[in-house]
Amino acid sequence: SAASDVYKRQHQNICSSVLFRPNKPDQLITGGFDFTVQHWNWSSGSVIETYKIQREGSNTLQAINPPHVHQVSSNLDGSLLVAGLGDGSLEVIRLSDGVCLELPDAHSSIACQASFPKFAPGSILSAGIDAKIKLWNLNETGNGDDDDDDEESIYLLMSFENGAKVNWISTVDASPCGNVFVADVEGDIK
Repeated sequence: SAASDVYKRQHQNICSSVLFRPNKPDQLITGGFDFTVQHWNWSSGSVIETYKIQREGSNTLQAINPPHVHQVSSNLDGSLLVAGLGDGSLEVIRLSDGVCLELPDAHSSIACQASFPKFAPGSILSAGIDAKIKLWNLNETGNGDDDDDDEESIYLLMSFENGAKVNWISTVDASPCGNVFVADVEGDIK
């Protein structure tokens, strides 16, 4: 159909992730192995913004696993995106102004999952083929210095060893604490 033709070949390589932006049913987010996250107007089929994942310099992991976008997720109100990248890093994108915050070396191998857990607003949950699941705090208010009030920072809260490569994670807000469900290469759901 003509509508589906609009979306063909927008990524120059594999399109690995897609989601509708929360509270904006006419907006779509895609991520791909062409090192881009694309923000779309679903109804018109046009790209609103393309975020190119660029890295200064190169390291051994990037030579083996470049920063392909493996997965993109949105926070509950749709204002932030997080992408899990092939070089083990995470990229946080603030959609209001396009500011990107990189978390290099979040994982020692591909960061195959990245999401905003339902049980911890202001946090990021990531998982990698290094068999680690990590909970990060996204500090949107800076570190308290007057010069850094508009800056965001990310720091590690917890790290768990899963014992096997993670394929997918999902969260639920089950009071009084949240739960993380993990599907891994062993065929188990933990």
